[in-house]
Amino acid sequence: MIDSDLLDRVFVGEERLSSDEIHRRVVALDPPADVLIAFDQLPEGEYSVDEIAEFVGTDEPA
Repeated sequence: MIDSDLLDRVFVGEERLSSDEIHRRVVALDPPADVLIAFDQLPEGEYSVDEIAEFVGTDEPA
């Protein structure tokens, strides 16, 4: 499970982000390998924090 705090830090000040930008921001936070693997599976497109939370799963509501 992904900590919803990580998603809050990725989406700070943004409603939607491209999958490339999400990946860049996640990598910059230096998360554990299992978190990176989850985000590596993200298809191209734009996503809201709720859509990402549903895709990767979180340990609490985002």
